[in-house]
Order: sequence, then structure tokens, then C-alpha cells
Amino acid sequence: MRSAKKILESTEGLTVVIPEKSIEEAMVAIVARYESQEAFEKDLAANNLTPATLAPALEVDLIVEAAMTLVALRASPPDEEQVAQYFEAAEKEKPEERSLRHILITINEQFPENHRKMALARISKIKEKSLVPDTDFSQLAQYYSECPSALQGGTLPSVIHNKIDSRIGDVLFSMEVGEISEVVESAMGFHILFCEKIKRAERMDFDTIKAGIRKQLHTRNQNKEVQRWLKSL
Repeated sequence: MRSAKKILESTEGLTVVIPEKSIEEAMVAIVARYESQEAFEKDLAANNLTPATLAPALEVDLIVEAAMTLVALRASPPDEEQVAQYFEAAEKEKPEERSLRHILITINEQFPENHRKMALARISKIKEKSLVPDTDFSQLAQYYSECPSALQGGTLPSVIHNKIDSRIGDVLFSMEVGEISEVVESAMGFHILFCEKIKRAERMDFDTIKAGIRKQLHTRNQNKEVQRWLKSL
């Protein structure tokens, strides 16, 4: 709150004017997060607020954001030499990625059906079902998997080998697209993996990624400029 006050009183903060429409749009965006207008107003009341008293707070937030944006615009973009130096120091090999679906049966000794022996028996039967011709793996995941990803047919974010459990990674990265694994055990429980897509490793050249490097360095310069400004207030 103290830093916000300093920003509002700064030269940059005093030059910012927030249109009424922007405040209204910010209010609409907040209301949209709730199930209903009633739920929104109930939450406001719990925090000793009303739509009328929330509006000035939103205006302050918008002024602070706009002031910091003005400061960030002062930052100089990196020159070609800086971009080239960053590229020379960067990792130029983009590792192989794999997209997968999985079915998980957890091990939990508190529940009889999840005792280790029972969990292994259950997933072994699911594995048999997965090998039946024309079986949809995603439907099996939706029906049997005990992972939240079951809602998306067992889909997990794409992964690289050294960023996941080595027991899963070793199996997944030995598979071909469309292949279904044997049962794999991890700290979470027992899995069946389905390799959905393979994106091979590739060597990145300067011309391909220099725009991304320039943007990254410029963003870093902008953040530094804002931090210097905040310290000066």
C-alpha cells in the first residue's frame, strides 16, 4: 500500500488518467470470475467492500500498472551484439519432447482396492483391455484413471526426458508413436503410458531464434528499469 502511494504521487503516476470505461471493464472482468452477481457482492461484503468502494481501488491498480508501463518503455532494446552474445552462451540444442496420455492407479494402503497388490492387479486388467483392437485409450483413462488428467482422457503436458520421473521417462522415450507401455511403477503408483506424439530434438540456429532472444532481453531490461525506478521513489 505504501509503495502504491509513492507511485501515485510520482511524476509518472500523476500523468496517468484512467478512463471511466477502463474501470468499468476491470469491474466486469472481476465479476466474471464469480458464479453470479450475488456471489460477487457477497464476497465484497465479507471484505467490507461494495461495488462503489471497489471502483476507486481498481482505479489505483490501473494507475499503478500504467505508470510502471510508462517507466518500462524507457528501457532500451538490446542491440545486435547483445543478442548475438546471448545466443553464443545459450543452449542451442532443443531436446526431444514427447506428448502422452496415461492411466494411473494409485497405491494407498488406507484403501483395500489400492493396496499395492490389488492396485497392480487392477491396472494389469486395464492393460489387457487397452490391447483389444480398436480400444480408445482416452476412454479407458476417463473411466479408470485416478489422476486428474482422466478428465482430459489421460492427457499430460509434453515432457522432456530429464524433467520427469526417470522410471516413466526411460519407458516413454523408448516408445514409438501409438505404442502402449507395460505397467510402470512410480512414486505415485502404477501407470500405463500411451505415446501420442514425438517432437525430435533439433539444433536451433541464430536466425530462427534471434527475435525471441531480442524480446526476452528487452523484457529483462524493462523489468530492471521498473525495479530501479521503484527503488528511487
